[in-house]
Amino acid sequence: MEANDVILISDYLAGDLQPEERKSVEERMAQDPDFAGLFKEQEAQLVVLQAVKRSETKEQIRQQYEAFRQQEPARQLNNSRLWQYGAIAATMLVLLLAFWQLRPTSPSPEQLAMGYLEPFPINMDRGSLPQDALAMQDSAYQLYRTGAFEAARPLLIDLHRLSPEDQAIKMYLAESHSQTGHYLDAVGLFEELSEDSPYPDAAQWRLALNLILAGEKERAVSILEQIQAGSHYKEKDAKRLLEELQD
Repeated sequence: MEANDVILISDYLAGDLQPEERKSVEERMAQDPDFAGLFKEQEAQLVVLQAVKRSETKEQIRQQYEAFRQQEPARQLNNSRLWQYGAIAATMLVLLLAFWQLRPTSPSPEQLAMGYLEPFPINMDRGSLPQDALAMQDSAYQLYRTGAFEAARPLLIDLHRLSPEDQAIKMYLAESHSQTGHYLDAVGLFEELSEDSPYPDAAQWRLALNLILAGEKERAVSILEQIQAGSHYKEKDAKRLLEELQD
């Protein structure tokens, strides 16, 4: 199994591959049972992550509604007054939406980088951990798999201390730092991984994104320029992001 297979499958599922590249992936699935199994695993993970995101969105809406209800006056409005307020609120909402759609927006570099910050797909490589740490690793990977990065992060920190040379653990720890807003911690690990790991391209791309999020745009631009100039699997994304940063 090639080191970039997980990345290739992730790009296929995200719709980022060209037609000929997609055809190549599909032909390989038909011919390589191991690759097909890995594909199904990553596809299942994507479904779980999407479900988690939908659940989080619903929870955010519920919390916003509850906060709104708590801010209402203690006295109850009569029905006619309530309808009047509702009509006024609806009119204002329509006007605000129309204004917002017409209003020119200029996203910050951090907002642009966040748009590309997809989590690295999980690969259940147990590495070289001692036997008594395997249960911890399984728990960390399961939390990561379901998008619970905040809960996975302390476990991955402990696993990294136990096996600092384990590249898979280092990658998932770096991603957990990134997904929970610890961008400087992520930068340090992604720098190491981009120089020496089975996934240097993925690490280099994530290094650039986390540098932007850490406020180091100039360093990030330099790395993005290297990516778009080489035979990198994120060459097109790097070019697009550079153009967006310059707008």
